[in-house]
Amino acid sequence: MPLSSISVDRLPFPRSKIIFYCQSGKRSAVACHHILQQNPDLSVYNLTGGIQAWQSQGFEVLGKKSFFIPLDRQTQIAAGVLNFLGCALGYLVSPYFYGLSFFVACGLMFAGITGWCGMARVLAKAPWNSSKVI
Repeated sequence: MPLSSISVDRLPFPRSKIIFYCQSGKRSAVACHHILQQNPDLSVYNLTGGIQAWQSQGFEVLGKKSFFIPLDRQTQIAAGVLNFLGCALGYLVSPYFYGLSFFVACGLMFAGITGWCGMARVLAKAPWNSSKVI
């Protein structure tokens, strides 16, 4: 479940103990904090260190094993591809294509300054990311 959609209303069993987990434990800690702000009486826990720590302790992870690239890496790949295309098309086709690289560079600077990344928001809504657990 994407972090942006975490709410008490969407919890399957709000009266039972709830354990949040993610790959490294950082996003699930944010989810726990968010849920506890909505209702501090809930029994909410974070799997510290995430699935990586769980597996490193020798515990088994059940479920579908699928290839997954974290959202931050997807964003880096997309920005790199767009910059490469902008430069290549600017050199080979028209200098106007350099504008694509300029636009991506401005977006990266804005994301670094504000902490808000439009490309990451768009990629989070992609079908291959929509069913991921936080």
